[in-house]
Amino acid sequence: MKNAVEEACKKSNGRKITASGDGTWQKRGFSSLHGVVEVLSNGPTAKVLDLGRLSKKCSICTGLLSIKYSDPKQYSEIKNKHQCEVNHVGSSASMEVAGIHRLFARSKMLCNVKYAHYIGDGDAKVFPKLISDPPYEDVSITKIEDVNHFSKKMLHRLQKIAESLKKNNIDGKLGIRGSGRMIKKMMINFKHYYRLAIVRNKTNLDDMVRAVWAIWKHKPSSNSEPHHEWCSPSYCGYLQALEKGEEYDHTPHSLPLKIMKAIRSAFEELAHPDTLKRVRNGGSQNANESFHSILWSLAPKNRYSTGVMIDLCVAMAVSFYNDGYQSIIPVLAELTGNTGFFTRVGMKRLDERRIYYEHKRKRKAVQKSKQNEEASDSLSDRMSVDDNRDDQLDDSYIPGAY
Repeated sequence: MKNAVEEACKKSNGRKITASGDGTWQKRGFSSLHGVVEVLSNGPTAKVLDLGRLSKKCSICTGLLSIKYSDPKQYSEIKNKHQCEVNHVGSSASMEVAGIHRLFARSKMLCNVKYAHYIGDGDAKVFPKLISDPPYEDVSITKIEDVNHFSKKMLHRLQKIAESLKKNNIDGKLGIRGSGRMIKKMMINFKHYYRLAIVRNKTNLDDMVRAVWAIWKHKPSSNSEPHHEWCSPSYCGYLQALEKGEEYDHTPHSLPLKIMKAIRSAFEELAHPDTLKRVRNGGSQNANESFHSILWSLAPKNRYSTGVMIDLCVAMAVSFYNDGYQSIIPVLAELTGNTGFFTRVGMKRLDERRIYYEHKRKRKAVQKSKQNEEASDSLSDRMSVDDNRDDQLDDSYIPGAY
């Protein structure tokens, strides 16, 4: 992990770096006896910088209870000499808060580095803990929102509105739910649209606001009243059809205007510049989730693992994630004296497959980006905007108009 720290410092041109922190538990829910917290560097080649296991139970202490009264002398001897696994007192949910603060506090001592920027999810306790009990005297930690978690706000707001309006008559029916209206799948789609609007414009706040409101203008569009002036050809079927010179039917995809007006309050809140500026230059905890996937594939959550077993799996997961599967070969050679031919071949193939799928993902992203740019350049000369049509949709939401 020291090499990972030096790489992160080199990219940031200093010892103050950006890190994404997250916690994971050995058991689903908030009753787990063991948890793991980690901080990773930021960027496409994120690596684990530091991590720790937190446990509320020690397997040795539990086993010693069987001889506590039958052999008190041996019980006391083992009890005093063993290295207890317990290093956390409190609820399982508090492991993430305590663990991440511990990693921040020891970063200067272990690696001579400070985590000046913290990428975190919507957890309401971790960042306040870093502010109320600062780990550094000369550095004020700033939080960078995780875009993936932030976009869930759209889903939550729509669900809340749907629940509050379920007894109101809207467009001839009670509530906004139902066929051809705001079904659950449509709410999830709105969450994805909101996330894409943020990610594609995260360096420009005005463009971000415009892109979010483009969603609201896009969905109620009809064949007689299309409102796609702010849309992008990357997702807008109307603009794609216009580019190809084809007819486009809005009917299967549009929502009633009254339904869209009913959920307008969600857009007024989530498209407001004061809200979106929190995710300007936003980050992601996808790297943390990827590391969790490797870790719990070694120590499955449906089976209990002791703290020692989790420590072993954590060490292997860090080695696999940071340096590839072949990094375990020298360790096996030192333990066994030699490694088998098929072990070396298998680890090499795992690394090759990992690299292949990563390159495949990047190629698709680049290809899609080029297609979107070409479509945008072509449409900019062909599409005219008639501002008078916007009167029906009330453009009081234009940036700066509130």
